[in-house]
Amino acid sequence: MTNDELRAELAKYVCILSSGFIEASCRRIIHRYASTRCQKPVLSYVVQNVDRLRSPNTTKILELIGAFDKEKSIEVERSLDEKQKTAVDSIIAIRHLIAHGRNSGISLATIKDYHDRAQNFIVNVERLLCD
Repeated sequence: MTNDELRAELAKYVCILSSGFIEASCRRIIHRYASTRCQKPVLSYVVQNVDRLRSPNTTKILELIGAFDKEKSIEVERSLDEKQKTAVDSIIAIRHLIAHGRNSGISLATIKDYHDRAQNFIVNVERLLCD
């Protein structure tokens, strides 16, 4: 395997990890948000359904937040800059390409940039929902 091939494989791996980070973070934030606002039976339902969350692009994330609080969803959407939206949505889309054996064309530099922007988005969502 050449260095370029190795870098391409590492970029794919980082993309998959970044996608998992987005999913796990969304679940954790929603669990935290709901745990301070719901009684136990409702919280149990929320946890079970949020645990089924897969491939959360920004549309799905905003819809999920909106299911709890439309105003919070609007606030998150307003705080979301276009580069963060592109980063989150690209990570999820590229993960699908990788999972289905298609060429992703992702580089380490690009996925690092996407991951950093997605991480900023997650921090912002958590701040807006949980602080």
